[in-house]
Amino acid sequence: MLKHLWNVDLRSHRHAGAECNLGKLRCDTQGCLYIADPVEKAVHKFDSEGNLRMRFSGRGNKNLRQPQDVAIDGRGNVFVADSSLVGVVKFSRSGRWEGSFPTEVPPIRIAIDHEDSLYLHALTPQGLLHKYTSQGARLFSFCRGLNAQLTARIRAPGLKHRGVYPDYLNDVGSVEVDSRNRPYFAPKRIYHVQRFTPAGRPTLSFRRRIRERPVTVIVDAKKDVAWTIVTLDIAISKNQNRLYVLRARLREGRSLVDVWSMKGEYHKELLFDHPANSIACDHRDNVYLLHTNMAQGTASLLRYSLSRHFTNGS
Repeated sequence: MLKHLWNVDLRSHRHAGAECNLGKLRCDTQGCLYIADPVEKAVHKFDSEGNLRMRFSGRGNKNLRQPQDVAIDGRGNVFVADSSLVGVVKFSRSGRWEGSFPTEVPPIRIAIDHEDSLYLHALTPQGLLHKYTSQGARLFSFCRGLNAQLTARIRAPGLKHRGVYPDYLNDVGSVEVDSRNRPYFAPKRIYHVQRFTPAGRPTLSFRRRIRERPVTVIVDAKKDVAWTIVTLDIAISKNQNRLYVLRARLREGRSLVDVWSMKGEYHKELLFDHPANSIACDHRDNVYLLHTNMAQGTASLLRYSLSRHFTNGS
């Protein structure tokens, strides 16, 4: 059974009236948690017990504008992907602005490997990933055409006009890096996590065929199709060599997490009673879920222990 350790109401740490629109949840090697806040233009840092330790956004004329995601290196430096600045901002572990560099496209997601190479994902029609050094030198781009290939496979059963999602190419994906410096990319509308070599060559895919019927929803007074199960985020347990794929049951208000080995072997499905938008895990096999709901004005950070849920490394 999953052990629920604590739940933090994030509204108490944000300005009154702020929209509950938060970015990716991240965890560093010390077990501290980071949440990018594009509404308050800041990054929140919590310890492993859910206590707020720091809130930084810059100083003077050097301030964040729309932080979407963070990546933390082995020394505790924080790299922030800011889509409004169209670049990456570096902070020290104490929250001091260390510098910034521009990127070719507005970054939405960011990850860092053990060699301090940065992997950026942006809302581009090609679904590209961009690799940079931590000093801002662009190395190369890869993953070209992956979104287009996956989009062609998406169909809507039961609809009069079969087709693809028109906005699929603009979905925010998830980017992670494992202990061997291999980047992972997961689009949001389809269950397909792709692993690459550090040179950008695809090596392994993590896929599950989930048979779920689509439901009709109203978006901007127009009918659209939504799947009851979508891939929301991924996280990697670097010590346990496991990949967690977060997906949600929109009808039930629950979260499902699929557990994979790094060899591409599917292990099991974990069911959480709380809905979640983002997932992170630490070196002690604790899982953290971030849930935000702009319509209801709620924002929560939850911690679960999985140590009793796995035996013999399975």
